[in-house]
Amino acid sequence: MLEKDAYLFPVKDSKMYNQTRGFDNQGSAYFKAPNPDFGATFTYFVKEVPKTAKAIRQEKEKALFEKENQYRNHQFLKSRQRIRR
Repeated sequence: MLEKDAYLFPVKDSKMYNQTRGFDNQGSAYFKAPNPDFGATFTYFVKEVPKTAKAIRQEKEKALFEKENQYRNHQFLKSRQRIRR
């Protein structure tokens, strides 16, 4: 499994039914019981998760921020050199 790029684990069979909110009169008494969980659960493994648009944007912002700080530090050092002269 770990050698593959992605893996889908076995899926359990699920029940199919119509969810309703009311009661239907089918006799002289009502019977109410909880239904099993609706739907099926898919479990999967992905070796490398693709980057989201947000993660890509944050990387670009970080690079720009670091570049701006380098520029500011350079300007600060230049101004200090002018003051010392």
